[in-house]
Amino acid sequence: MSPAPAMDTTLPTTSSSLFNVPRLAEDGTNWITYKERTLTAIRARGLMRYVDGRAVRPIPFLIDPKTGAVTKKDGTV
Repeated sequence: MSPAPAMDTTLPTTSSSLFNVPRLAEDGTNWITYKERTLTAIRARGLMRYVDGRAVRPIPFLIDPKTGAVTKKDGTV
């Protein structure tokens, strides 16, 4: 197995180097660059609400094992 490239993740919609997320060095020497580029990529994709905890968890569905009917926990369909 060959080593992974230095730039692991790029956003396909842009060629800006700001969206290239470098691999985090084992000793953490590039932490600032890694953190800022990761957050930039997350914000650009509109996913920050998942990182900072603002996303609301959806109501789980229950499946009746006998009938296969799907209902919400509160009993509604």
